Amino acid sequence: MVFYKAKNNPYDEYIRMSEALFPIMGRQEKAFIEYKKKCIIDWFQSYRDVCIDDIVAVFGEPNRIVREYFESICIEPVLRRIAVNRFSICADYCHFGYSNKRGT
Repeated sequence: MVFYKAKNNPYDEYIRMSEALFPIMGRQEKAFIEYKKKCIIDWFQSYRDVCIDDIVAVFGEPNRIVREYFESICIEPVLRRIAVNRFSICADYCHFGYSNKRGT
């Protein structure tokens, strides 16, 4: 299989748009994105002169792809990871002495 590494491939743009919609990227999300990328590249091999609109017409909007992913898995572990991530960001923010109090 030949991978095309041009900077502005429409499938790369589509994958970037899809990745941006995930609230957190874990192993499962990365595996899902890699699977979708392989599917798109296989399709792209057959139809070289395509634009992003052609990919969207065949594979769907990126937000639909992400929604289907979250509908197919148990959402609770993802929500827990998001909450832990937000807590760690807050802890780092508080650790460095930043204060949200007035007059300090």
